[in-house]
Amino acid sequence: MKQLSLFSLLILFNGCHANNGNALIVKVGSSHEELRTLAGNPERVQEFKLPETPFSGPQESLTGLVPAGTLVEEWVYVIDKEELYVWFAGQEDQSKDEWQVVTSARYPVGAVY
Repeated sequence: MKQLSLFSLLILFNGCHANNGNALIVKVGSSHEELRTLAGNPERVQEFKLPETPFSGPQESLTGLVPAGTLVEEWVYVIDKEELYVWFAGQEDQSKDEWQVVTSARYPVGAVY
């Protein structure tokens, strides 16, 4: 029981926490390091500049959160039957380790092409 309590405190301290044993809840403002500590390395990583609206795809979640043309890093985790998308953004002159989570979203595996 002590291990579970210590683990819970560690996760909350890191800005993320586990829910129901395997569902990650990612806090806006979390860093790369915080997310890696909790979930390890993502299954996929890609970078892109946020396009002008309208556009379609999971990145629509970023509309209104970061300006068009902003460089974004997308991490994807596969957790059970879901894919967790996590988007980081920051200034291009910053180290990516300083970038923070802007938002995240979940989709069924295979729903996003």
